[in-house]
Amino acid sequence: MTTELGEFFSHYPNAYFAPISNRQKELYPGLNYTETVYNGIDEKAFAFSHKPGKYLLFVGRIKEGDPKGVSDAIRVAKSTGLPLKIVGNVESSQFFDREIRPHLSDVIEFVGDPKSVEGSLTLAQRVAIYQGASALLVPIHWEEPFGIVMIEAMACGTPVVAYRRGAIPEVIEEGKTGFIAGNQEQMVAAVKKIGRIDRSACRRLVEEKFTIEAMVSGYEAVYNNILSSR
Repeated sequence: MTTELGEFFSHYPNAYFAPISNRQKELYPGLNYTETVYNGIDEKAFAFSHKPGKYLLFVGRIKEGDPKGVSDAIRVAKSTGLPLKIVGNVESSQFFDREIRPHLSDVIEFVGDPKSVEGSLTLAQRVAIYQGASALLVPIHWEEPFGIVMIEAMACGTPVVAYRRGAIPEVIEEGKTGFIAGNQEQMVAAVKKIGRIDRSACRRLVEEKFTIEAMVSGYEAVYNNILSSR
């Protein structure tokens, strides 16, 4: 991505790049960055639920190389003894058949149609799954610049347990809206103490920092700063 962005912006020396996290600036240096503007969601579409769920949740693309870490999520669920629901677009049926299907049972469940690369869940179904989860697992294996599923889950009151990669530390408030783990063993330990998290704190963080309104205001400020500098 660094090469692609660098080549693109070399043709537009006066162009600006608005990063979606501070980590993105570190990952791809040398671009003409503006202030960071975090992604936002319509929090009204993701209704809050105060009741803790009874299963773990994984939401993400399912493909070769496993950048989203669904295999780690399966191992974490087995280690904790908790059920796991897997939701995601299957971009590689070979990977799904090899790495996921053998683990599926009444305890580890794939929700949706694995043959549908576009996903098969409605917004209402996704919200219900978020609301019912005790935690969202984000065991990513790449430097993801943001991760919208985290703020969708937190809007519903569901805390997040994630590996320390990419922009994770900018999205999760350690010990308040979830836990940040360095490896699989730490993620298992974090899941076991997820009951300490106040689900209302997860919702408040989204309302304060990750709404569409906050995102629009951020971009308006970026545009105004660029105009005033000229």
